[in-house]
Amino acid sequence: LKLKPLTRDFLERARLDVDLVGVRVTGVDSASWASIAGIRTGDVIRKMVLKPCDNLDQYQELMASLLETKDSEVCYNVVRSRKSLFLCVRPEWDAVVEFE
Repeated sequence: LKLKPLTRDFLERARLDVDLVGVRVTGVDSASWASIAGIRTGDVIRKMVLKPCDNLDQYQELMASLLETKDSEVCYNVVRSRKSLFLCVRPEWDAVVEFE
């Protein structure tokens, strides 16, 4: 996933609530968990595994935790076109390559 912080400008252009918190998806690799779950460029990730994902630091903390716990299912709560969606995927942990 390629992510950026939410900005007021983006929220206004997307006609989203300017108080919305989360991270903006700017790119999705075709074979990633996010792609398999159905996340698209332009989505706003608000939660992962039911935990807040208010900024990029929290996203990285949640991913690090998932690499340790290897949950059987990873669910994202995203906002897309002013609708809230839950998108889930069952990761294949053996295929995960850690990143720096």
